[in-house]
Amino acid sequence: NLYKANLSGADLSEADLSEADLYKANLSEADLYKANLSEADLSVANLSGANLYKANLSGADLSEANLSGANLQFNTGILTFQGPKHLLVQYLDRIKIGRMNYTIEYWLQNYNVIGKSQNWNEVDINLYGNFIKCFAKIHGVENV
Repeated sequence: NLYKANLSGADLSEADLSEADLYKANLSEADLYKANLSEADLSVANLSGANLYKANLSGADLSEANLSGANLQFNTGILTFQGPKHLLVQYLDRIKIGRMNYTIEYWLQNYNVIGKSQNWNEVDINLYGNFIKCFAKIHGVENV
């Protein structure tokens, strides 16, 4: 149980943290190169500046996790896109854009309204909308 653990700057490269309880853990600047974080609870964790290069994040819960500045290249289990305003992260059945975290279905139904409420321009709304639609298609979520 690593609930609220302070692992800031720790070398956890290639560690097996599958199914670990890392809720509210501080993993800022941690080296998680090739770490197995499958099914881990990383909700509300601070992963800012963490190296997640080639990490396995399959089934990990990233709800409200801080991923600012994290290296998310070549990992498995999540899809990411750096948009013009926010990082878009798709994991499980959810999409996180900036600090907004909703199900894929909810984003599909509401991305236009959400974008306008966030003062995104039409180009950005369409760009994020297209990625949301791609993620929905990958996960078999129908446009409602």
